[in-house]
Amino acid sequence: MVWVIWGVIVNAWFIPEIASQFFTMGLVIGIIGVVFRLNGMTVNTMASSFTEGARMMIAPALLVGFAKGILLLVGNGEAGDASVLNTILNSIANAISGLDNAVAAWFMLLFQAVFNFFVTSGSGQAALTMPLLAPLGDLVGVNRQVTVLAFQFGDGFSHIIYPTSVKLR
Repeated sequence: MVWVIWGVIVNAWFIPEIASQFFTMGLVIGIIGVVFRLNGMTVNTMASSFTEGARMMIAPALLVGFAKGILLLVGNGEAGDASVLNTILNSIANAISGLDNAVAAWFMLLFQAVFNFFVTSGSGQAALTMPLLAPLGDLVGVNRQVTVLAFQFGDGFSHIIYPTSVKLR
């Protein structure tokens, strides 16, 4: 774990590098478990445990992948480029630009709470809405920390009342 922290701080590792390090650590730990017969581990139990973990991650990975695909289709959010995403952001920013920052942040929270009804996955929501909310907050003058808080509160509070929430199952 110290190796990963060092890589992030010194070499600016991001998701691909960190994921490869965790995969390698899992493989090494599995081999240690097989060699020393920890909890009766065999190569087959190591492989089946990996398969079970991968099976649980398929749906969230697909959701994040689809969200990135949608983002690429609507324009990837580059500020200088003409795109569907920038048109949407400009329209929303013009609509709420005259409002106080606190009211604009409240509308962001409200949007997130409504969006949470349709996408209950926190990582899926982040992948879909943060590319919209972050530049929108910049355009209307809302601090990025407040924008992230609006995302978190909109996600968290709505889980209490929505029947579509996985937290209720």
